[in-house]
Amino acid sequence: MTPPSEKANRERGSKPFSLKRQAGNRPIKMRILIVGEGQQTEPNYFRYLKEEHVVRERYAITVKGAHGISQDAVVKETIEFKRRGDYDEVWCILDVEGPSKADNLTAAYELADKNNISLWLSNPSIEVWFLLHLVKQGRPYLDGDSAEKELKKHWSAHFRQDYNKADDGIYMRLRKFIGSAVANAEWVLETHHQATSSRACNSSTDLYRLISRLMPDGLPGNEPDRLKNGAIAPDFKLGDQNGDLVQMSSLRGKTVVLFFHPTIKERASIAEVSSFQSANNNIDRGKVVILGVSPDSITILQESIVKDSLSFLLSDVDHIVGKAYGIWNENTTNGKVHPTMERVTFVIDPAGVLVHTFRDVDVQQHADQVLRLLIEKNLLSKG
Repeated sequence: MTPPSEKANRERGSKPFSLKRQAGNRPIKMRILIVGEGQQTEPNYFRYLKEEHVVRERYAITVKGAHGISQDAVVKETIEFKRRGDYDEVWCILDVEGPSKADNLTAAYELADKNNISLWLSNPSIEVWFLLHLVKQGRPYLDGDSAEKELKKHWSAHFRQDYNKADDGIYMRLRKFIGSAVANAEWVLETHHQATSSRACNSSTDLYRLISRLMPDGLPGNEPDRLKNGAIAPDFKLGDQNGDLVQMSSLRGKTVVLFFHPTIKERASIAEVSSFQSANNNIDRGKVVILGVSPDSITILQESIVKDSLSFLLSDVDHIVGKAYGIWNENTTNGKVHPTMERVTFVIDPAGVLVHTFRDVDVQQHADQVLRLLIEKNLLSKG
């Protein structure tokens, strides 16, 4: 017999959310708590996913990580999180792990049913969901370690670096493959396992249903490459020229001038950064933050600082942020790939909303042009 919460999960996953209305026909955002069974992997993924514009305009999502060493312990921690907050729905992301954890998982389902918590499973682990972004397969795995080993192989081939469970950029790396992941996961569960529960189907995952609920109007991989004014600026975390981490979301409350350029080795980029350096010395840094992003390594940025007295530069060596903002291109000519970062500047208001984009950049005049825009939009005081 199918456990009640598994049936409820499937039924909830097949229905779109209905949004309540208030005066003025404005939707009230549904408040959802998502709890991952780990402190890093699941929370890191969903903290970035919840910032997608298609998600933010419908839902107010809180993401937390649990410390539990078993599935039922994670649900107990989720119950405590629920008690402390005010949520319309509470979701718990769990790994099945293997037969040895069957009793713990049964206890987790019983606790979830009693406390109106939805469980979303990956069997044997969330690495199966990550794998389905990169490859269509339904082979079983002995345990989570086996799934992780398979993921590492495909991860290295796609991203030219090792998979790291604590990687803060997992979501942004996988973002453009979400459409494939949803289709592949549905194929595995609905066809390969005849639509039975993920609890009993190794390997499979419920997360494609969760993603489809959060993004009923379209997945990131189906969106236009270029950001539009009015969109929420994608969050990111990059190292600066001093090796310190800068996170976009931590700058809320300030206007951000985010300019991308191909490389600090170019004279045009040096001229552009120098002009922004002069502007940076004459603004209220408590209100406006200027950041320059390039695919250069931190070492190269540091060498440029010593040579040219440049600052406020961020290193996007993996091109994750460039891709998220739609300005990283890989053009092919005569069979050769020519990757480049476009010279584009985004102006982001204190609420994190993109208010203006400069694409035709004159590096000599650009900083003054940006400052005039900030004044016009009351984002920078003339005094």
